[in-house]
Amino acid sequence: MNLQRDCKILKIYICEDAKYKGHNLYHALIEKMAEIGMAGVTVT
Repeated sequence: MNLQRDCKILKIYICEDAKYKGHNLYHALIEKMAEIGMAGVTVT
């Protein structure tokens, strides 16, 4: 099975205490990325 396809890396740098609608911004970003079908997300 060949799973190769065009891939891109998106890096977003934000302050860990950044908020969006009262919640952590990184959490909102993860939810949005899952919603649009991104293959994976890593938060460090």
